[in-house]
Amino acid sequence: MEDLVAEKHVKYILSVEKKKDDFESLVLEHLRMNGAYWGLTTLDLLHKLGAVDPDEVVSWMMECYHQDCGGFGGNIGHDHNVHEWFRIFQ
Repeated sequence: MEDLVAEKHVKYILSVEKKKDDFESLVLEHLRMNGAYWGLTTLDLLHKLGAVDPDEVVSWMMECYHQDCGGFGGNIGHDHNVHEWFRIFQ
């Protein structure tokens, strides 16, 4: 079995973030917070978390925040739910 090529995985994870207008991205935009969780977790496991700008990530997450109830949505403009709140603090 071949060794894991971490850089290819990092490149793919970062490319997914840039494809916001693709059909797949549009139909799954409500799951973006979940995707961010798994993408960031994978980058951390690969010791490549520095490949993303933490200020940009936190800024986007806070745009998903609903101040009236204290919950988070799956993306900007989406309704809040417990699942996304769990991902934020996991």
